[in-house]
Amino acid sequence: MTAVRALELAVRKDGFTVLIGPSGCGKTTILRILAGLDEDFTGNVPRVDEQRIGVVFQEPRLLPWRIVRDNIMLTADAEFGNAELNALAEELGIISTLDRFPGELSLGLARRVAIARAFAAAPDMLLLDEPFVSLDNPTAERLRRLLVRVWSARRITTIMVTHNLREAIQLSDRIVVLTQGPARVRAIIDIPTNQKDRNEEEIERLHGELMHTYPNAF
Repeated sequence: MTAVRALELAVRKDGFTVLIGPSGCGKTTILRILAGLDEDFTGNVPRVDEQRIGVVFQEPRLLPWRIVRDNIMLTADAEFGNAELNALAEELGIISTLDRFPGELSLGLARRVAIARAFAAAPDMLLLDEPFVSLDNPTAERLRRLLVRVWSARRITTIMVTHNLREAIQLSDRIVVLTQGPARVRAIIDIPTNQKDRNEEEIERLHGELMHTYPNAF
């Protein structure tokens, strides 16, 4: 079964691009191809040699036999030491969990650890596959705000998959709307305002406009 066909996609360096489209349209497949996890495709994915890629999956995928500190440091950059670890853990609100095991954490805390692990690798590109799915709304909202804050301080080229249009508007500076599978680009929407300056009124306005302009797209 073909998941993606005739897809051409360019992203901004140091930008935050979100892929959104109907359920099952091929969003996760695209991310897996970009991450080098799926090689069963025909086409070209330009990559810089030795480019570091950080991935946050739908599930945290933490090693249960290692404490949080060790999970984060497992793929950390060589220059990422204890001071950097403590600073990042403080930013993400997980400083008190560093010596705990993943089984002792709530799903929300485990997701924060997974995000910390990705940033600790000092990636050239960050890929996020619906990192807030299955969380309750208040927890997901807190994590979105944390992600904006941590990402804004580092400006890593980021591509995220979501099915949540409000989430896409809140986090991204570019939204790529995909068609029903096999996925192709239906539209590209650039959002000019900085993520940190985006208020609820603007998010709701853009949400209404996009729902009207692209019916049945989300």
